[in-house]
Amino acid sequence: MLGKPKSELKPADVAYAIVQQKQRDEIKFKLAEQYRKEGKSEEAIKFYKEAARGGHTQAQYELGLYFDEGIHVTQNLQEAVTWYRLAALAGYGPAQLSLGSCYEKGDGVRQDYKEALKFFQQAAKQGVADADDALGKCYEYGRGVTRNIEEAVKFYQRAADAGSNIGQNSLGGCYETGKGVKKSVPKAIKLYKLAATAGFAEAQYNLGWLCGKKGGAEEEATAWYERAAKQGHTGAQNSLGSRYQFGTGVEPDINKAITWYKRAADQGDAEAQNNLGKCHEKGWGVGQNREEAARLYKLSSSQGYELAHYNLGRYYEEVKQDIKEAVRLYRLAAKKTYPSAQNKLGECYKLGKGVKQDQAEAVRLFTLAANRGNKSAQNNLRLCAEEAAAAQASAEPEKKTENISKDLTSQTKLVLPLDPILYLPYKPDEEMIKAITRTSSLFIHSAMQMQRPAEEPLRLCYTEEEKKLDDQERPAFSPEEMGEQYFQLGANADENELYDDAIKYYEQASILGSANAQVRLGYSYEKGIHVEKNEEIAVRLYQSAAEKGHPFAQIQLGWHYERGVGVPQDSAQAFHYYQSAANQNNDAVALFMLYRCFSDGIGVAKNLEEAQRLYHSAFAWNSETIHEMERNAEDGDDCAQFTLKCFNAWKGDANAQFELAEYYMRCYQDGCNEEDSEMAVKWYKKAAQQNNSQALYRLGKCYESGVHGVERNLSVAVQLYQKAAEQGHPKALLRLTECREKGGADLERELEKTVHLHRELAEKERSAITHLDLAMHHLKCAAILGNAQAAQIIKSLSEEKNQEQVRAAHPNTLWKENERTRNEDMVRGRTAAYPSSAFAQSARFSHS
Repeated sequence: MLGKPKSELKPADVAYAIVQQKQRDEIKFKLAEQYRKEGKSEEAIKFYKEAARGGHTQAQYELGLYFDEGIHVTQNLQEAVTWYRLAALAGYGPAQLSLGSCYEKGDGVRQDYKEALKFFQQAAKQGVADADDALGKCYEYGRGVTRNIEEAVKFYQRAADAGSNIGQNSLGGCYETGKGVKKSVPKAIKLYKLAATAGFAEAQYNLGWLCGKKGGAEEEATAWYERAAKQGHTGAQNSLGSRYQFGTGVEPDINKAITWYKRAADQGDAEAQNNLGKCHEKGWGVGQNREEAARLYKLSSSQGYELAHYNLGRYYEEVKQDIKEAVRLYRLAAKKTYPSAQNKLGECYKLGKGVKQDQAEAVRLFTLAANRGNKSAQNNLRLCAEEAAAAQASAEPEKKTENISKDLTSQTKLVLPLDPILYLPYKPDEEMIKAITRTSSLFIHSAMQMQRPAEEPLRLCYTEEEKKLDDQERPAFSPEEMGEQYFQLGANADENELYDDAIKYYEQASILGSANAQVRLGYSYEKGIHVEKNEEIAVRLYQSAAEKGHPFAQIQLGWHYERGVGVPQDSAQAFHYYQSAANQNNDAVALFMLYRCFSDGIGVAKNLEEAQRLYHSAFAWNSETIHEMERNAEDGDDCAQFTLKCFNAWKGDANAQFELAEYYMRCYQDGCNEEDSEMAVKWYKKAAQQNNSQALYRLGKCYESGVHGVERNLSVAVQLYQKAAEQGHPKALLRLTECREKGGADLERELEKTVHLHRELAEKERSAITHLDLAMHHLKCAAILGNAQAAQIIKSLSEEKNQEQVRAAHPNTLWKENERTRNEDMVRGRTAAYPSSAFAQSARFSHS
């Protein structure tokens, strides 16, 4: 008899058969793995299939990968999803992550963000670190859940902590841009490096970009780009091609540039396709061929790349003579704010090429392009302004007042648009300023009249007498006056809480050179007040105002150069601007900044005598100066806040000394400058000398760990923690216990002293419950470890705590009655009731 009939099979037989089948599947899976390592893909896939059909989950997942990526098999996303699903339903974490990705992208299944989220959550529960990163992206972009960037950062942090390279890269991106966390480029670089050194190409690319951005690290940037490019990262390949083309961080080599552009273009990178097309158009490194260039531009344009839209538009205009198609492409690029395309489209509207002639639309487009620095657009805009001025000069005298005001105001808005500008506006040349001055004067005049009190008569334009004057004699503002008038309009709007209007007027005033407006607008960009925060734009505005001698701008610019915010760090430049501000009006903040420079050698050789002189000059404040400084600090002025902290710290205010130390420590954490950490320790010491509990605790941590220029010394750390604990710092008590345990010397006696300190602190306060809880914590730890005496003490302390609670509720009736008993308990607690061995065990338990 070859086998038993099915009716005669017993459960044990079935179990045995299942075990045998699993063993066979495991053998097949291992064979597949071995063949894969040997590069025998066909044999590997064969055995993966056999094991997968038998229910081997890992084999099902691996087979899904083959079909997903099309490796040695025809790519079949539906087949991949089938195998992923089988493994995912069996609880295999990586398969759950891959299946979630399929639902997220719509690969092989209908796109469903909620279904993707479900599988990501299942994978995360299985401990798949990359699944936490996937969940983070769901929260960052609002896929299947409500968008929550803070929650996204939590998942990225979990993934990064678990060693996920993609999680480290995502968290680095948050720190680089300040999304959900405080912006910190050093932290971003640290996280990128963790992932990059592990071979994660995206992190290598990001690191290359950051190194290139910060300047002075071009060779390092090229090295990271090359590592990512060799792994097939298209962005890195394109960037590397650009570096070889222009000789950035490497010797120029157009042939290598073409090679890298082609590799990226062949993989579908739109920017690389455009760059390679440009090489074919110009004949750089290849034979000139505009048809091949057009082919590549079309590939890039089909992916929405704005430069390709523009380049392809030029091809249709210049080669194919198809102006309508050219206009269509220019419009696509202009919508993506590409300035050259905006200028080209403006020319089409001005001349009526391919579109109906529209001067207003032409000027609008020229303005958008000009505000982004396009020289051709600036020239076109100047010509429009001259035409507008000429048209006004030839206007009929009898034209109605209201119409003149309306027409000229409209022209002025076109020449100087009141739309918010994302970047610092261009600086008009002298000819353009002359051209727009005449047409802007009336608008300024009218706008100022409109902001007058309601009871005063509204004057919309010039008087009849003024209109009769020759054009050359008619009153007009100079560019500087116009700028200040725009600034005043902005200030009035600001006071009336019309913030959008205020920003628009400040922008116009900045164009015309108003230093006050540039400072006000720069401060808005620095702090993100009614505009998107942008330190680089703030610096450029401060720079322009500083060149005109504005002291506040000079101080702010010096501060940015000193910290390296929005501009490369340059101590010498910082000193220069501080000195320029101080030389003008002996500004207290500028004098103090100079004092710091001479005291600490910031941008100048140390000179303690000069520092002392400047210090006395800076802090020779009367009450009015102090109040003004306090108001500026409350308004968010960083320099004023810093100076006020220093002023109070030097006067001996312990809290101000601690805050100043914390400020320096934050600067260190943001910029990793060791000098900042040493200054922080200096001020921690000054505050600690006055028994500031927070400073004592911070300084204790420095000595415990041996960081920030402090030599490690546990005995000093213990003394500092002891003082902080006596001042009531709760964390100091716990650090004191751990620090004493590390020391090892006279351990039991020291730990006994720690617990007695808990009780002494409890005795000092009417609300003793918090400190009794801390004592109870150590006793419970000892009791868990088997100390019988600790268990007995817990009972008496519990009764004492209950008495404290009752006394708090009925202070008058119970306090005197319980005082004698309570004192007796405390005496017993300080002698035999607290064996040192109990506290030694409790401390070890707590520390572990």
